[in-house]
Amino acid sequence: MTVHSDHPQPADQPGPADHPQPGFARWDADDALDALHRAGLDIHHVEQARWPASAPQPRTHSQAFTFRSYDAVDPHLLLLFDSPEALEVWRLWLARYWRARPYLSIHDNVLLLVSRDLSERTAAKFHEALALIEHHATVVPAARATSRARSDAQDA
Repeated sequence: MTVHSDHPQPADQPGPADHPQPGFARWDADDALDALHRAGLDIHHVEQARWPASAPQPRTHSQAFTFRSYDAVDPHLLLLFDSPEALEVWRLWLARYWRARPYLSIHDNVLLLVSRDLSERTAAKFHEALALIEHHATVVPAARATSRARSDAQDA
């Protein structure tokens, strides 16, 4: 599910918490960052996100990372969730900030909030890259298996 300003989720449609998926928490931070990197996006300075105890945002995520790109001063935020309910808490919290919509995308258990330093067009490149996470995750293991098979054949 991707949330963009031109595709807001209608209030009368069920959210992710209403339709739990088997294997919801199937992606990890490496999968998401790899999808961005494979799309040719220049990302660097990946760090665990930290907030002061008094910060207002929810604490329902299982992992939180910030990273930077050459064209943004402020970092991007990558959050991972163990359940649809935990993700929904963040989605509802961010929904209050209508200006964040073009910079927000959600794919399964991954939430990406791109820096508002970027244009909406550039932010869309990050969203499109994240949408390919499944493609990259299925291609990469196959490539690794092929190279392993070649390596095993050479050792024999």
